[in-house]
Amino acid sequence: DEGTYLFDAEYASYLDATFLVFMPEKDVFGQLRENRNRIWYVSIFSLLIIAALSYIVYRLIHHPLRTFIFAFRQVGNGNFDVKIDRSSKDEFAYLYAHFNQTVHKLQELVFEVYEQKYRTQHAELKQLQSQINPHFLYNGFFRIYRMAKFGETSDIERFTKHMGDYYRFIT
Repeated sequence: DEGTYLFDAEYASYLDATFLVFMPEKDVFGQLRENRNRIWYVSIFSLLIIAALSYIVYRLIHHPLRTFIFAFRQVGNGNFDVKIDRSSKDEFAYLYAHFNQTVHKLQELVFEVYEQKYRTQHAELKQLQSQINPHFLYNGFFRIYRMAKFGETSDIERFTKHMGDYYRFIT
C-alpha cells in the first residue's frame, strides 16, 4: 500500500530468525489524532463553562459586593441618604437591609448631636445675654445721669425712648 508504516524488529537467537511487525502509521497515530481533537473539544467546552461560571459568580457575589462598597464610601463621605435594595431574598438582601437600618440610625444620631450642639450654643448665648443686660442697664442709667447733669434734656428723651424699645424687644 502507499503510505507510511511503522515497524518493530525482534531477533530470536534460538530460532535464528528476526521477527518484523509492520503497521500502517494511520492505525497507530490515527487514534491519537482523534483523541487530540477530543481533548481540544473538551478544553474549549471547559473554557466556556468556566466563563459562564465566572459570569454567574460575578452577578451573584462580585456585583452585590461592589454595590455594598460604593454605599459604604458614600456614607464615609457624609451622605446618609444612601439606601440599597435587593429584590432577591439572599444573604445580600439581609446585609443590605441591616446596612440601611444602620445608616438610618447613624443619621438620627448625627442629627441628635447637631441638635444638642445647637441647644448648648443657644443656652450659652442666652447666658451671655443675661450677663450683658444688667451691664447695659447700668451703663444706660449712668448715661442718663450724665445727660441730666449737663442739661441735655432732648437727648435724655430720645435715649430713654430707645432704651424702652430695646427692653420691650428683649422681653
